[in-house]
Amino acid sequence: MSASVRYSSFYHLWNTLVENSRPELFGKTMKPVNTKGYTEPLERNHKEDVIPKFIRLIENTKAKYVMFSYSNKSLLTVDDFRFVFEQAGCDMKTFRLFVKGHAMNSQNVIARKDGNTIERENDEDDLVEYVFMARKKARHIRVTNPNINDARNDNEVIQVIENYLDGDNSTYTVPQAPYVIHDDQIVPVDFTSFTKAA
Repeated sequence: MSASVRYSSFYHLWNTLVENSRPELFGKTMKPVNTKGYTEPLERNHKEDVIPKFIRLIENTKAKYVMFSYSNKSLLTVDDFRFVFEQAGCDMKTFRLFVKGHAMNSQNVIARKDGNTIERENDEDDLVEYVFMARKKARHIRVTNPNINDARNDNEVIQVIENYLDGDNSTYTVPQAPYVIHDDQIVPVDFTSFTKAA
């Protein structure tokens, strides 16, 4: 199943700005033609498509630090993101998860009434925003193939990911772990581990 609202077509402005492109547009909403009828691998509703792309995204970034904002109503779980960050070469001693509760917006409520959502086991849970962060290691042996640059090529099979998915029993529950920081906790966070040399 594909995403009902494709990020790449409905929220393309950030990509257009970063690429400094002038895409050919179509329709009333003026979406880029190159997004018509195509669902990016990161927008698919299959972990076997999404997890390798997140790993590749982190491996390809030249940044020292990685941060993702993600919702508990999305496909991947906290355990999945721990796996992604670890496989992508992040220093797991610096891995942090910030958790913030949110109210559902009216679009989400309307979509649920109309049946336009993907059912998940946590469907009745409150909406929670996650922010994952970690520092990348200075040295890392890649998991993904560095020679595959085409975003539309989603045929790469990575054995460590296959093994993870075969044994995947992760849930949408936020684990009780020292790396988890809830918005209602007043906890001093030691960010010195982020600034020390890798």
